[in-house]
Amino acid sequence: MREQTTGALVVAEAMHATAATDIANLVAALAESMRAAGWTVPSQARLQRSAPRFELLNEAA
Repeated sequence: MREQTTGALVVAEAMHATAATDIANLVAALAESMRAAGWTVPSQARLQRSAPRFELLNEAA
């Protein structure tokens, strides 16, 4: 990432026994770090069988 960066998509996958907790902790830590760096975290989602899609926001449009 550099000063000109205007967006990022972070993807993580976990299939182990504590995956749900580990992913939740990772998402929280990433969001906190991004906010501390001055980034806006406009949306986040956890894909699952009942909600398999995530709509990306195009803020440049």
